[in-house]
Amino acid sequence: ISGLTLFAVSALLIPLAPHDRAVAVPMLAVAGFLMSAGGQLCSINVITTRQTIAPPELLGRINASFRFMALGTSPFGSVLGGVLGTTLGARDGLFAAVAGMFLAPLIVALSPARRLRHLPGPGDEQTGGLA
Repeated sequence: ISGLTLFAVSALLIPLAPHDRAVAVPMLAVAGFLMSAGGQLCSINVITTRQTIAPPELLGRINASFRFMALGTSPFGSVLGGVLGTTLGARDGLFAAVAGMFLAPLIVALSPARRLRHLPGPGDEQTGGLA
């Protein structure tokens, strides 16, 4: 949740960047660095959880499915971004995109993953690690 939130908050710096290059360039560099840090923090948790829970014989298929869902939907996001940018203008389109980014930590916060206290192993039939 914190990684996704850091990513979304950092992305907010992009549409907030002014037209003055002396201010905008450092802001965009900080946004890029913090977005990468937030993305990696989230990715480490997601991949570790997936690799711990998944049976070894299914891990390849599960990883491929996650990558397909994550990367395979990118063209739809690109089209939506183009529509938002054309309809709302570049800056307002970016604000709309960032608003959408805040949905990810909200979804995770409301999901059962929020209650994970330990990572169950493959075949853990108890509570699946939920407290």
